[in-house]
Amino acid sequence: MKTRLIPLVLVVILSAPHSNGQDNKVRSGIGISIISYGASIYFPIIAGRNFRIEPELGILGLPDRLLPPVQQESPGLDKLGIGLFYAIPLRGSNNLYFGPRVARFASSMGSLFWSDVGSEPVRLGYLIGPSAGVELGSLHFTVGFELGLDYVKVWSFNEKIYPPGTAPTTSQDAITRSGLLGEGRLSVHFYF
Repeated sequence: MKTRLIPLVLVVILSAPHSNGQDNKVRSGIGISIISYGASIYFPIIAGRNFRIEPELGILGLPDRLLPPVQQESPGLDKLGIGLFYAIPLRGSNNLYFGPRVARFASSMGSLFWSDVGSEPVRLGYLIGPSAGVELGSLHFTVGFELGLDYVKVWSFNEKIYPPGTAPTTSQDAITRSGLLGEGRLSVHFYF
């Protein structure tokens, strides 16, 4: 399933500059963002006047309500995601944009690409949701602010649980949690 998405994304990227008939210049760059529950490095690609795609690699920390009960520690999760946005140009290089963000996250980088679960604690999950933001600046440097509302689902395997009045034990079942997560994102973009 995942490998079928790669050609689709490439087709969209390559065809988008030709779809609007106005500005066929493709610009790319690198961005750094601080989000409500982590940080990301992403690679914005502005394909045409109204389309942008943002592959993203980052660290995600989840609030306690989305983690197994009585969790001793809450390490960051590796995140691999993408955003697909419709952009509305303002003056100069300023833009409003909106669209979906989708990401997969895991407790280790290797788990992002396969779902093998051994005897070690592993967390896997995904998030999906709408985002909207504004980007202000010049042709090569911009600052952005974005708001999003994500649906998050987390599966925790082999977690240590702490039942009341007993010794810690390892969960034999997957512990599943899901919920909505509001997200604020402050970012800096450098375009080539």
